[in-house]
Amino acid sequence: MNADCGPLHPPTLSAPTERFKLANFFDPDAPARPIRITLPSDTSAAGLRKHAKGTAFVLSDMLCGQVQRAKGLGFVDLVRQVLPWPLHKDIDIGAGGGCKSGELNIGMICSISIPIITLCALILLMIIVSLLDFIFRWIPWFIMCFPVPGLKGKPQTGGSP
Repeated sequence: MNADCGPLHPPTLSAPTERFKLANFFDPDAPARPIRITLPSDTSAAGLRKHAKGTAFVLSDMLCGQVQRAKGLGFVDLVRQVLPWPLHKDIDIGAGGGCKSGELNIGMICSISIPIITLCALILLMIIVSLLDFIFRWIPWFIMCFPVPGLKGKPQTGGSP
């Protein structure tokens, strides 16, 4: 911008720039970043209870409608959908569309506790890998654990160290 030099030379402004928007944290177009998930060190009931529900998923009205329709499906519905003709049954997906409250389209925000979800996912992963190990015998290549000196779950109270 030029300085205001009076009526002979009014200030000059350039054309506006393109609107700026921050990218989402999980941007599919962003380069891949290494992810390291730290499991909770104190896995007692009291230790897990102290973690706040600090993560939320924001669901659009369309995704909210799909989640609501999926809640009504059972395991039998999913199995019958992939079976051949005599046992096949199509899944009723309804009219589609999003979640509504009267005439207003609404979305959802779902809050979860990451440490508890991480532990559940780890337990499920280990169960599935152990079952598949009967076929492939791959556990020695799947799990590599290294000792870390001085890493403790929670401080010891009383007694000798």
